[in-house]
Amino acid sequence: VPDRVQTVGDVLTLERFYMDFYTPKADIRVGRQALNWGSAMFINPTDLFAQNLVAQPWQERQGVNAVRVTVPFGAHQLLAVAALEDDLETGRFALKPTFNLFGTDLAAVASWRTTDELPVVGWDIRGTLGAGFWLEGRTALDEPAPVISAGLDYSLPVLDRFFVAAQYTYDGTGVAPEDYTLGGGGGATSTLECENLPDSSSEQIEERISFTQGRHYAVGTVQVAALEVLSVGGTALVNLEDGSTMLLPTVGWAPGTAWSVSLLASIPLGEGELAPGPSLTSIDDPVELDFSGLVPAWTVTTYVRYSL
Repeated sequence: VPDRVQTVGDVLTLERFYMDFYTPKADIRVGRQALNWGSAMFINPTDLFAQNLVAQPWQERQGVNAVRVTVPFGAHQLLAVAALEDDLETGRFALKPTFNLFGTDLAAVASWRTTDELPVVGWDIRGTLGAGFWLEGRTALDEPAPVISAGLDYSLPVLDRFFVAAQYTYDGTGVAPEDYTLGGGGGATSTLECENLPDSSSEQIEERISFTQGRHYAVGTVQVAALEVLSVGGTALVNLEDGSTMLLPTVGWAPGTAWSVSLLASIPLGEGELAPGPSLTSIDDPVELDFSGLVPAWTVTTYVRYSL
């Protein structure tokens, strides 16, 4: 078995290291920082750097090497980002003007990478009309395929906090259930093998960035907080085409201002993308292979966090 620890990055990462500069006309942040884009839950169409945070809530958002400039003008603002990915070869740029009208934030988004010919454009709308609402979407200009998330949230005066939210997502870059593959998602860039090109074993084309493979999804979440230190909740991610569901109940305990302890279960239900059955875990041609043993029936994770 090869040594899994080959570089410092295999055991230690630096996710936050930046400096802030404040001027009369702009706020500037330079360094490794979190870039949180989009109002939607878990599936954010305008997210610059997609990450799988649905089933891994203990993860901090990965830091990005970037320069971020925020220019306020009245109740509105312009956000500009120039980022360099960890390969130090690919750059990503984005502009996001936001206008606040009648208590609703209306944002236009344009982003592009140095490897792309045309930018991706989108929008992000968020406001409150009794309940909170959002409508977020994007599409590429070279091959239009919209990705849209729309949702509602509401908080009730029950115990310390009772919060419910629901969202529907349509992903025009997704595929039909019969074209799903095991491991085709996972928060990384899915790839497509090019069989008709020279050296096709190593030649791949980047196709889409998403931790899902399908086109229609629903997300629901419930969170209850009590006694100022205890929280109980759960999230369900449902593939509306094949009916498979990932259920994620959670329990959290925060005994002090610095410590927090969390327990999370991942329970796949049904059969399909989110709960792979025989159609996704076995291969018949050219040889018979069964990967069902690699797909857990359920998992439980506990993690402890200490904040300085």
